[in-house]
Amino acid sequence: MRSDKSFARSLTHVAVVNLLIIVSCWAQKPQKTQSAVPPLPVDIPGTADRYSVLIMGNLAGQQAIWTAPDGSLHIFYQYNDRGRGPKTTSTLKLDAKGVPVAESVNGNDLPEIASSRKLHARIRYRSLEERLRRGREETD
Repeated sequence: MRSDKSFARSLTHVAVVNLLIIVSCWAQKPQKTQSAVPPLPVDIPGTADRYSVLIMGNLAGQQAIWTAPDGSLHIFYQYNDRGRGPKTTSTLKLDAKGVPVAESVNGNDLPEIASSRKLHARIRYRSLEERLRRGREETD
């Protein structure tokens, strides 16, 4: 009889310990915190490639990249760290080979500070074949 009572007592102890472990694991489950990053603007097309910046599992930033009908490449980026961070839209104009020839960046460096930058590049690219041909001509 005593062995049956001790067996039942052992089972009760095991059940109580298991229950305590389950409750403590559930209590330590991290609560979902609301992201400080605002939603993406509505003018970003649904076909844009979208990326997320996560810090310790929390959303801290976003990026969206898409090509407009005129062939220009658009890049939207926002990052929010305790209410601070950039929110910019870059537009790259590409030549026929897909090489950037102009860039404009508009947005905010910080929430209160508007920023606008433009860069135009006039760069000539020569193919390897042209450079080799010139090299042969100079050595002849």
